[in-house]
Amino acid sequence: MEWDYTTEFELIGKQIDHKLGLHPIFGPSFKNKIKTLHGFTHGGKEQLVRQASELDIVSSYTDDEVRTLVGKTMPSASLTAFITEFLGYPAEYQTALAMFNEYAQGATS
Repeated sequence: MEWDYTTEFELIGKQIDHKLGLHPIFGPSFKNKIKTLHGFTHGGKEQLVRQASELDIVSSYTDDEVRTLVGKTMPSASLTAFITEFLGYPAEYQTALAMFNEYAQGATS
């Protein structure tokens, strides 16, 4: 059996906005950033260009760039806390919340 599945991130973002009663935040954000995030995450051109050094593959991300990427993606990742609470997974909710709080404390210090 062959699977052909494409995640409609903009639609998912709109559904999250609607469920949380927010003005469009996640829908437009997912639409505009998903291609770049996918490239960094799954070995797209964004990742390959940054890792090429002549014939070698090396990491060339600065600490500031890593912090910026984490800072920009963490709010989306924090949705895990809302989703797990909504779906009734208390242990997963507590874990996600603890991770977000740890990030938030580090971001403010």
